[in-house]
Amino acid sequence: MREHARVVQQLLSIDARIADVPKTDEKELQNVPLIGREQLPQRTHDASRVAVPLATYTGWNFRDPSIGAPEQRTAFMGSYFPLPLTREQREAVHDPRLSISDRYASEDDYLARYRAAAEELVKERWILPEDLAGVLKRGKQEWKVAHELGVGVASATDKP
Repeated sequence: MREHARVVQQLLSIDARIADVPKTDEKELQNVPLIGREQLPQRTHDASRVAVPLATYTGWNFRDPSIGAPEQRTAFMGSYFPLPLTREQREAVHDPRLSISDRYASEDDYLARYRAAAEELVKERWILPEDLAGVLKRGKQEWKVAHELGVGVASATDKP
């Protein structure tokens, strides 16, 4: 739990850390996605994950202090910060993001919202209609993985 709290706090301090990175070369420019509500990247091509999240996703990652240069980003390695399963888990680690159980009533609720977001991407021509089935399959897989990690919410049939 402490590790989770540390990671969340690191995630929440990203904007300040980027602003404090010393300039080493005037020609060097490092861009990261605009971070919006709840530290989720905005205007990404995979908006179904962002619009209907089970985690906070980034397309970048800071280096671990154990390997040096913790203020620098690693190349081609993103981050996945799972949302807490319940409000109790969220409060225990002081995570300001809504828990999965606060967001979705059930797996069916999550999948319906995920489908709507994916269908909107088809409508806006971000993804091809023939790719919709694969995108929806991915949403179902992500729910399962989040649940197996202990950061998903049980479906209505799983509740006592």
